[in-house]
Amino acid sequence: MRKLILFVFLFLMLTTSALSIDNYTGTYVSAPEFGPVTVTLKQDATGKIQGTMSGEGMKFRIRGAIRAPAITGIVSGQGVKMNFMAQLQGTRLFFELIELDEYGRPDYDAAETLILQRQAHAASPAPAPPTDTPRAASDRAVVINGTQLSKKQVNSLEQTYRIKIQDGAYWYDKTCGAWGLQGGPTAGFILPNLDLGGPLKADASNGTTGVFANGRQLHIYDVLALQQLLGPIAPGRYWLDAQGNVGIEGGPMLFNIVRIANAAPRRDRAGSTYRSNITGIGGGSSGGTSYVMGKDWAVMVGP
Repeated sequence: MRKLILFVFLFLMLTTSALSIDNYTGTYVSAPEFGPVTVTLKQDATGKIQGTMSGEGMKFRIRGAIRAPAITGIVSGQGVKMNFMAQLQGTRLFFELIELDEYGRPDYDAAETLILQRQAHAASPAPAPPTDTPRAASDRAVVINGTQLSKKQVNSLEQTYRIKIQDGAYWYDKTCGAWGLQGGPTAGFILPNLDLGGPLKADASNGTTGVFANGRQLHIYDVLALQQLLGPIAPGRYWLDAQGNVGIEGGPMLFNIVRIANAAPRRDRAGSTYRSNITGIGGGSSGGTSYVMGKDWAVMVGP
């Protein structure tokens, strides 16, 4: 399964080219957890994109073009050159930076996704998300799968797992432990089977790929990331558990994604890691062992 890495992405490009395309012109500012980053884009009539990315005293040049349903191109400057892929979801811009390896090939293991908010202009403002609903100052606004957690629930989670949960709207897949911002791709993994929010909805990630995992239609970034590891992924409905076992809905296990990831070449890396700036929870794999960890706790899966 490693022959057509961009099959689904190319399929979407072909099938959506006749649809109306988002106008990316505007200024976007990152959420606080991603640091002070500002992206300014200008789109011309042919779909070409020019702009800048700035933050912490550095400035980079952006050049790209629309490849529906996203834009792709190059970010360069400060002696750095990276590929990027970006897509608008409402007023949020998911902007993925992809470093190049020593041979100039995209290194998806080192990709970083920024989530930026489009800045309002003179036009009427977009409807406020659930997290902006007026509330008492003492209340918390943590919404998971469309259900707002009580202040007691949030405090209990923070105390139990010794993390800080930022107010916001999230989705959570209790079957495998995946989570992300509402309308966005997977941001990481936490413990499965937590009693959080309502049921996971099919449109939790605003996916358009036709690939479903545990009922959620995957975001294009989810599919692209998986295809770097698995190869082509046919549209369909799949299940994924917390141990990494994968199968077609209603069918037996087909393979274990953790084992495949551990067996895949690491380009001289001993393992891979990630850490969420939103929850403080991190995870990764090394030497055949996968793990999820918080400030003072950890869960490991492997030999």
